[in-house]
Amino acid sequence: MKKLTTLFAILFLSFLSFGQVGSIENIDVEQRTDGSGIVDIYFDLLHSGTANYNISLEASFDGGSTFSPVAPEYLSGDLVEVAPGTGFQIIWDGLASHPDIFTEEAMVKIIANKVEATVTDVEGNVYPYVVIGTQTWMAKNLQTTKYNNGDDITTGLANEAWQNTTSGAYSVFPHTGDSWGNPIEGIDSDGEMINAYGILYNWYAVVDERGVCPTGWRIPTLEDYEALRDFAIGEGYPNEWNSVEGVADALRSTSVAPDPHPRWDAYEWEDYNHLDVYGFNALPSGYRTGNGDYYSLGQHVYWWTTSLFSEDNAWTFRVEYSSGDFSGNPTQQTMGYSVRCIKDE
Repeated sequence: MKKLTTLFAILFLSFLSFGQVGSIENIDVEQRTDGSGIVDIYFDLLHSGTANYNISLEASFDGGSTFSPVAPEYLSGDLVEVAPGTGFQIIWDGLASHPDIFTEEAMVKIIANKVEATVTDVEGNVYPYVVIGTQTWMAKNLQTTKYNNGDDITTGLANEAWQNTTSGAYSVFPHTGDSWGNPIEGIDSDGEMINAYGILYNWYAVVDERGVCPTGWRIPTLEDYEALRDFAIGEGYPNEWNSVEGVADALRSTSVAPDPHPRWDAYEWEDYNHLDVYGFNALPSGYRTGNGDYYSLGQHVYWWTTSLFSEDNAWTFRVEYSSGDFSGNPTQQTMGYSVRCIKDE
């Protein structure tokens, strides 16, 4: 057997890490002809959002039976926090990385691992966020029980007190079941419920001047949600209730019962999709009515805006399990709904 000192014949397999949205395409491999064993790899990283990715390589010299990571010291080029785009390059010193491999063929996987961007609230809760079009959104429902100055948000209100308050307050959907008596299986505490679905706030809490969103973030307006909807429409997702590939389908998280929480209930009458195209991760947190009752965990999520519809009603936007549209709804300010924060421009 002859020690490899000449050119590799490279077979390239490209993929993104499990669960990522996007693809590595247009791969071009050029081995240098100077006997150095260096390989230039050109590729495009395509993604409908604008998350960044760390790029790595794995190599196989046994026909693809086993792959081993290529050590970073043998790689250079576009490797760290690469934003989606075209014309990227990796330089691989193949001979130096595997000097004792005797083969004329290497199989290499190009791997893109998403770099998760996060923001932290006043209590230390951490939220991933995503860029969609020109907007930056939290990818998880708000969980804070405090205003930004450290004051506690009022909680524990019985139905009558919840109905009558005009001050900020929050509730946690009962892990014991909704007001119809339907049990919530798989969640055993308030803490688990908050971690899965977030907190339900009345409108007075979300517009309190002390603030609930992290510094540099804010409660969205009606126009912010309309811009999100219009961006998805522009990418080919119709805002139609009977569409199984509508705006709501593009925003809805991919988890569906019997998956673990957080998850959507399965809708038996129509096969609505759970595409989560942009990583927005819409979660069905249910709601608390103005009378204090709890409904629709697994089926609906409503998010508050700061925009008034009338003196006693504010605009919300909703995603539900049985519709493809993403629509605004005027709602009583005493309702308990979820919050998604948007980054200040």
